Amino acid sequence: MEHATRELVMPIRFKCPHCQKLLSAKDHMAGKRAACNACKKIVQIPTPAPVPPAAPAVDVEALAASALGEDAAPPPPEEPADKPITFTCDWCAEEVQVPATEAGKQIPCPHPDCRRIIKVPVPKREKKDWRTVDKKLPSLAKDNVPEKLEGVMGSPDDKGKVSQKALIEAGVVRLPPKKGIGVRGWVRRGTRTLLVAGVVLAVATVLLRLKKDAVNRKPPDLPTAEEITQAGYTSPVLLAEFPRANGLIKIRGGLAKDALRDLQSARGHIPRDVDEKKTPTIDRDLFLLDLALAQLELGGTEDEVRGKERLDWNTTVYKELEQTLTMIRAPEARAWAMRAVATKLLEKGKPELVPLAHGLALKLGLANAQPNAPEDGQKLALAVATDQKKLLEQMPKEPDPGKDIRDLVARVGYAEGYARKGEGAKALELAQAKGPPRDQLEAAVGAAAVILLSGKEKAAEEVRPLLDEALKRAQEAAALAGQKKGSPPPPWVILQLVRLAARVGGVPEDDLQKLRDGLPPEFRRRAALEVFLARCARENNEALRPPVDELGKDKDETTLGLAFEAAARQNAVFGQHEALDMTAESEYARFRPLVKVGLALGQRFGK
Repeated sequence: MEHATRELVMPIRFKCPHCQKLLSAKDHMAGKRAACNACKKIVQIPTPAPVPPAAPAVDVEALAASALGEDAAPPPPEEPADKPITFTCDWCAEEVQVPATEAGKQIPCPHPDCRRIIKVPVPKREKKDWRTVDKKLPSLAKDNVPEKLEGVMGSPDDKGKVSQKALIEAGVVRLPPKKGIGVRGWVRRGTRTLLVAGVVLAVATVLLRLKKDAVNRKPPDLPTAEEITQAGYTSPVLLAEFPRANGLIKIRGGLAKDALRDLQSARGHIPRDVDEKKTPTIDRDLFLLDLALAQLELGGTEDEVRGKERLDWNTTVYKELEQTLTMIRAPEARAWAMRAVATKLLEKGKPELVPLAHGLALKLGLANAQPNAPEDGQKLALAVATDQKKLLEQMPKEPDPGKDIRDLVARVGYAEGYARKGEGAKALELAQAKGPPRDQLEAAVGAAAVILLSGKEKAAEEVRPLLDEALKRAQEAAALAGQKKGSPPPPWVILQLVRLAARVGGVPEDDLQKLRDGLPPEFRRRAALEVFLARCARENNEALRPPVDELGKDKDETTLGLAFEAAARQNAVFGQHEALDMTAESEYARFRPLVKVGLALGQRFGK
């Protein structure tokens, strides 16, 4: 197969024979005639010299043989430094030769027809690499490097080399001693360690908090709204018990705002206007007392308030307590509630809560303008307990125990005040002082209730003398009332006495029964419930069931419902979840939602 060789296309350069102008024409114009661009005369375009023949093909085998021959080709001779520089002018295409000293300079073209400025090129000279060594070997022959033996370090050529490690081990080279980190270094290192530990602790705290929130926000095992509706309760107290319990659970979970809404909902179920002649207020008032104690749990420290786990005492909790306590109708019930709330507030040991307790007592006192109102005794008791001298100047003076005391407020106030201060002997002395048995009874019951509410380790022992005094005076007051020589003891005071005797224990059952028999029907029913609640508080491992025969003689919904809740709470503490028969066929299956409430409270709070 023939291969055509493509020649390079080069322009034909020549001078006009008439005007000596340098002309250029394409190669295909060779031999033709054309007019000069300058003088316009006809000129003959010369024919360029023929292209030399192509070089013969290279014999590869001969080249390899010569390269691997024993005699290496001699190095090319070095050109002299002063060799003239020969190059072609870019303007006139004539060859120019100048001395080597003109390299890199700009000179006029030496030809008279051109004389244009041209730059003399600098000849390229290869620099010899000092790192290469000329060896008398064939150009493609492998250098004779000794073979490196396996398992042997170095080679014969490395015999003059020594590693730094060897020099250090031999002791020839000594490294400078390492400097100690010093006190500042240890401080920096400790600071960094503390910072890292702080970050780890913060991350762990956040993770635990998120886990706690996830657990607390999990819906508790409480009855659904549908279950409550299906139960068909008509008692406002039972309907209010569900949001109250839910609020307590949310308080424990640190969800203060959600708990506040539940407790407000519970209070909303309780009617404000009640006809006491048609509807007894005992269950209503005692529920409001329990609700106020639940609202006390909303308050917390500044850190808890900032963390939104609790609410501020002055801006929120106080207002809620005020609204709840002022809804209580019976004056004796308000005094009972104020006694319990004040005791819990003072137990917290925070001085800023003392004015809050006084403010609540003052509000309750203003709600009853009658002289010698039970609420007045609570104001005096707080002033005595907290040593408020300015307030005491405006209140009844301390009575003399050696004389006949006719001021009920002074007797009750100072007796409870000394009981709060831990001076039970003075409280008993005032309760035993001469005077109406009814006044002696109220002073003994109030002082005993304060001591029992304090939760002291030996509270039962301190309460015993006051309890015995109260039982004695109750019998005397009842006997005088029977002889129409005095008014009977207030039912609220007898109910508190029954409650105290049942919780402390040691009182003969016949004596308790006599006290209960002398009460009006609604108080008698509540007294039976208080005895059962006291039993729930005392039992440690026995599964309980409400005494429905005793509590349910009149089928009172509120009493039975609260009894089933209390029994379920007690049973949940000891794992007796199935102790109550709450099947659909059970006569009391309608109280199943309240049993769920009791189980949930027992699992979270205990008794």
